[in-house]
Amino acid sequence: MPIIRLTATQANEYRKTNAYRSWGDRASPNRVEPITRPGFRVPFKMQPGSRIFTVGSCFARNVEDELIRRSPEWDATVVITHFAPSARSADPRYGLQSGTASFCNADDELITRADLWIHGHLHCVQDYRVSRAGATCRVVSNARGHAAKGESARHRPQLVLDV
Repeated sequence: MPIIRLTATQANEYRKTNAYRSWGDRASPNRVEPITRPGFRVPFKMQPGSRIFTVGSCFARNVEDELIRRSPEWDATVVITHFAPSARSADPRYGLQSGTASFCNADDELITRADLWIHGHLHCVQDYRVSRAGATCRVVSNARGHAAKGESARHRPQLVLDV
């Protein structure tokens, strides 16, 4: 599927027309259950210190292709992803552990091709910079998290990012 360029308004309107835009919850009927239940059985066990290799998603490959063809004609390059692009975004409460790869991709080499990278998936706020020749890329997650767990304390609901 080719990457198409949409304004935020167009993307939101497109999302509203997608009957499968959300999973629903277990308290109400949804498109997956009872036909199937999400789950998996892992045929191996990992030990602390195990070395693994992960690829975030096929979508990450599309992002990589676009970043590689970055053009000087572009005013700025902004990447918005669900998963974090780097383990640097890992939640400091849990640190780096085997489950970190479920939240953070290892796309550190791609970060420097962008000017701003916005991501979600984690329940903690992150805002850091990654240097590249002559500039930096700002990596931001403005997660609200769960208020009951104190995760919303650093959330900035009025955050505006300049590019």
